[in-house]
Amino acid sequence: MVKISDEDFKIFSDTMNGLEAMPEIQRLKNFRQHGDNTTYQHVCNVANCAFYIAEKHHLKVDIVTMTTAAMFHDYYLYDTREMSYTNYQHAVLHPKLSVENVSRFFPLTDHEKEIILSHMWPIPGCPRPKSTEAKLVCYADTYVAALEMGLGRHAWAPMDRAMVCC
Repeated sequence: MVKISDEDFKIFSDTMNGLEAMPEIQRLKNFRQHGDNTTYQHVCNVANCAFYIAEKHHLKVDIVTMTTAAMFHDYYLYDTREMSYTNYQHAVLHPKLSVENVSRFFPLTDHEKEIILSHMWPIPGCPRPKSTEAKLVCYADTYVAALEMGLGRHAWAPMDRAMVCC
């Protein structure tokens, strides 16, 4: 069992609650991906997973930046079951589209943009994650997506405390 510090959990929880309250984040409930999951559920799972891994391994990360990028990493606003792209085109294009869409209403930092743009590595054409936060979101996204596709909606939830959102 991972011991999550009260201070880190408060930062993570406050960030998640603030983002979850945004109508733009709520829009993600309208889009499906990875089977029966909504994009909203997926990004919440990725944020929780990245935070959990950072805490488990005692990694020094910017929790607000990592959580914000995780919650916006798939802000492409279409149902993957009804897209006109090939799977490869979607994989390469959606990080850029997510940054463009989010930038219309939220001032992303360069670090947050780097995390979002690199989350699909090692697919050819996707940049390699540079920061610890980007590596965690990239790994968490891959891990969570695999579980969601194989195990269903709430496949990933090993938090010591109650899930922060969703």
